[in-house]
Amino acid sequence: MKHIFNISSFSIVLFCISTTQLSAQGCVAVRQMGGTCAIGSSTYNLEKGDIQVGIAYRYFHSWRHFVGDVEQPQRQTTGGGHAADGHELGNAVNIYSHALDLNLSYGLTNRLQINATLPLSISLCQAVKK
Repeated sequence: MKHIFNISSFSIVLFCISTTQLSAQGCVAVRQMGGTCAIGSSTYNLEKGDIQVGIAYRYFHSWRHFVGDVEQPQRQTTGGGHAADGHELGNAVNIYSHALDLNLSYGLTNRLQINATLPLSISLCQAVKK
């Protein structure tokens, strides 16, 4: 076990050293969450034959627009399209997202359990007409 821990630690350190820059991109509204279940006993594992059911829900409403870390408030008040002079009027959009995770855990033995998660997600985009 100690050997596995040493290899894992070395791999993580090596990855961190070899990565000079990390960048992320994406809309916050499309991030899925991970459901968590609080285990009632004093240990992490379930006892043999125990069943645990969990549920996690997240609602998200997005109406602000960003490019990188710069907010573009002009895009929040226009219905899209182009003005007479050819300039883009923006694309105001509201995003509504509902995400639900259903979790089931079963104790195979006192040291081993199996977990299953069913993620459900509904996202709606609504164009704002002004």
